[in-house]
Amino acid sequence: MLDVTNLADEIDAMGKSQRRELQSRLLQLLLHMLKVRHQPERDGSSWRGSIAVQRAEIRKLPVQNPSLRRCLPDDLGDAYADARDAAAAETGLAIGTFPAACPWPIDEVLPARRE
Repeated sequence: MLDVTNLADEIDAMGKSQRRELQSRLLQLLLHMLKVRHQPERDGSSWRGSIAVQRAEIRKLPVQNPSLRRCLPDDLGDAYADARDAAAAETGLAIGTFPAACPWPIDEVLPARRE
């Protein structure tokens, strides 16, 4: 017999887990984008590699869970606020150095895949 209640709970938990992954990956992506922009003298392959990896992984998530597409705008804003705080802490730069709102539109944060 199918336990519909437990199945619904499992599906809900999977969706929440993927949403947390989206938020975490957006935070890392935006953190490294901020560091590249505000500390160009320290820019290196590590930050650029992290940006490429996070973008690739973020692109996969809405394929696995299409409902995440509509979460992206809100999650981008929330992740940016956290990335801004982390960037200030990691770089030692004043929080005011970083724009209060995300300076990149979603299509710059997650550009189309290169063919």
